[in-house]
Amino acid sequence: MATAKSTSTTRRASSGTGSKKDPETEVSPARWGGVALVIAAIVAAIMLAMVSPSQPTPAPGSAPVEPSPTPEPTQVSGQVPVAQPEIVSPISGKTAELDFPAEVRLPDDDVPRKLLRLYILHGDDIVGELDRPKTGETVVVPSVRVDEGPNELVAVLDGPGGWGPLSEPVLLTVDRDAPELAVTSPKNKSGTYEDTVIVEGTSQVGAKVRIHNLTNGHKATETVGNSGTFDIAIRLKRGVMNRIEARSIDEARIPQLETVRVNRLDGRPRVKIKEIPPIRRSELPAKLRIVVDVTDAKDKPMPEARVDFALGGRDRTADTETLYTNAEGRAVWKHVVEPSSSVGETLELSVTVTSPLSGDPTDEARTIEFR
Repeated sequence: MATAKSTSTTRRASSGTGSKKDPETEVSPARWGGVALVIAAIVAAIMLAMVSPSQPTPAPGSAPVEPSPTPEPTQVSGQVPVAQPEIVSPISGKTAELDFPAEVRLPDDDVPRKLLRLYILHGDDIVGELDRPKTGETVVVPSVRVDEGPNELVAVLDGPGGWGPLSEPVLLTVDRDAPELAVTSPKNKSGTYEDTVIVEGTSQVGAKVRIHNLTNGHKATETVGNSGTFDIAIRLKRGVMNRIEARSIDEARIPQLETVRVNRLDGRPRVKIKEIPPIRRSELPAKLRIVVDVTDAKDKPMPEARVDFALGGRDRTADTETLYTNAEGRAVWKHVVEPSSSVGETLELSVTVTSPLSGDPTDEARTIEFR
């Protein structure tokens, strides 16, 4: 019976739908979950140690250790310049230049020079700059670039903390057009007997007009008034064609030129007195016939010339007469010489001829002897 029972028991144990695992080698799902939690905790501890600074663990009963402060990053100096620049040159007005140097006066400033930069601004545009300008003196920005038309320029110092105060503006207008200029008088290649000529014309209001006689070097200047006209006297060289240059220069220093030629005619009279024979004392009173011929510089007869005669001597009152030359340029003075008590007397004749063309006088003289 025991054997059977035993056999029966063995059979039940080996029978069923599948083989049964050994309880010594099997790991249940619950145990696998626990292992995973342990691994996750280890990984988290490692990551926490990497991102957090380690602090020493205080000994039992001791005061807690204070954490070290995090260092602040180094800050760049925030200084802002306080000096207000002043643009010394150019000054407000007109110019023909599109690129030019500018002089700027800089007061003293506490910002180190190596941290400074000077800007010239036109609106929002930087049109000139200078690195490390020295404050407390006048510096030169070597190149300032502007546009045609109006430009409002200001200067400013730039420091680590930004821009300082702006300078007072300079209003600069770029004008590259020459001023209008017209000489209305004298006409080109005209002639005159006068020693000066009035050069008249029109030009831009405010422009300076300079008249230069290139022949004799004489110069004269006038500023054009609100009428837009000018009249300038200039001396002429006699007997030649004078080359006269008119130059108008506006505020932008743009010149306009015009040239005329004026011939100053030689109006000086040439005087010839016909020979006067000696006077015989025995024939006094005697009639004199004094003949004067007058020509121009080209030996053409000069009519209408004024001839002033004067005849006198020692202890003798001078006799005078004024005549005018005829169409042939001749004047004849008929004069009676009265007796005189002077011994060894001579008569002095002087003749002054004045040109009707230029007003130039010419003097001639003769001595008349007694026999």
